[in-house]
Parts: sequence; structure tokens; C-alpha cells
Amino acid sequence: MARSLKEILKRRVLKELSKRAVTTDTAGEAWEEALPERFRGHARAAVYKRRVLEVVVDSPSVLAELEGFHRHEIAEKLKAGFSSRGLVPPVRVKYTVEEHA
Repeated sequence: MARSLKEILKRRVLKELSKRAVTTDTAGEAWEEALPERFRGHARAAVYKRRVLEVVVDSPSVLAELEGFHRHEIAEKLKAGFSSRGLVPPVRVKYTVEEHA
């Protein structure tokens, strides 16, 4: 039975996407490598979905510092970390503040 070009391409694309599927654990490892050392324990990768890495930070000041002073450094390290694992890096990092009472 001959397959259509569309079917062949669809299967190939799905196969490639499944190979490159990123788990939150893998994204978390790349995040830990990209995060400046002094922020470890103050920010963690929570969810990686649709190429958006959601990160939970423990205070607004940590959020401000990561976004204001370390954004480019983190983005470059994330790109390298994901690429070294053969994965497509996130297009965006979304921060959420989770303050503990």
C-alpha cells in the first residue's frame, strides 16, 4: 500500500518531535546549570511546556535580579545546555513568585 507524502512527512515529524521531547526534569537540569550559583535554592524550574520554561522564585527581589541583571546570561546558558542535550531550547522563561509564609 502506497503512502501519501503527507502521511510520510507527518510520521517523520512526529518521530523527530518525540525524540526531542523535553521533560521537566531535563529542563530542570539545564536550568540549574544556567542559574548563577548564588540563586540556587531560590529559583527552580517548575514546568516546561510548548518551549516555555516556567520558573518559580521565592521572592520579588530574586525575580527582579534574574530578569534585570542575568536575563541574557541565563538565556545563553540555557541555549547551550539544551543544545548540548540535542534539544530545542526554550523561547521564553516565565517567572512566578511563590512566597512562603
